[in-house]
Amino acid sequence: MTRVAPGIVLDSRRALYCAEENWLAVADLHFGWERSARAAGMLVPEWGMEEVEARLHKLLHDYRPAKLVICGDLVESRASALAAIGLLERLRTRAAEERRALEIIVIAGNHDRRCLESPLTREWHLTEKFCFYHGDRPAPAERGTRTAVIGHFHPAIIMRDGGGVKLKLPLFVQDGALWTLPAFSPWASGMQWDYPAGARLWAMTKQRVLAVRPPS
Repeated sequence: MTRVAPGIVLDSRRALYCAEENWLAVADLHFGWERSARAAGMLVPEWGMEEVEARLHKLLHDYRPAKLVICGDLVESRASALAAIGLLERLRTRAAEERRALEIIVIAGNHDRRCLESPLTREWHLTEKFCFYHGDRPAPAERGTRTAVIGHFHPAIIMRDGGGVKLKLPLFVQDGALWTLPAFSPWASGMQWDYPAGARLWAMTKQRVLAVRPPS
């Protein structure tokens, strides 16, 4: 884990944790992407859901947050909606078994609005210092001066060496008071764009968080 702001740590498992407010934030699980792909005729293995769930359980066990904030796109499509609801139930059950309180807050993403019943999601969530929303729509007026934490854009960076080898890594982007989380889904390789010159970029491997410069 790496400290990216006072009281805020970025975990290489693609999650952000705030000790002061005791929340853990992730984005873009796209849970059940492989089921959607299979429904469309693509023969892909069904390992992504297990990987997402195992990583979430471990993060929640390690940090023991009072709140898990999912910043949009919990699901990929209707093919995985019931599976995603089952995931939330298992996370709550595990928390109860470990005798820790856990509130799960699901922010509506563009995929969720098509696939989940509205009572399960909300458009944004506010704490004293932060505003969580998905990022596909403008920030809510209620944000005020809070730091925004969003998803949606799946930021990534391509690292190259002198021998022609390249590696794409997910990014956490801090552009002033706008923070963009990487996609939590192992299927989402992410995308690179023209990151602001003054932005702080943090690339994640499975074991480490690396400060990197915006690509030129």
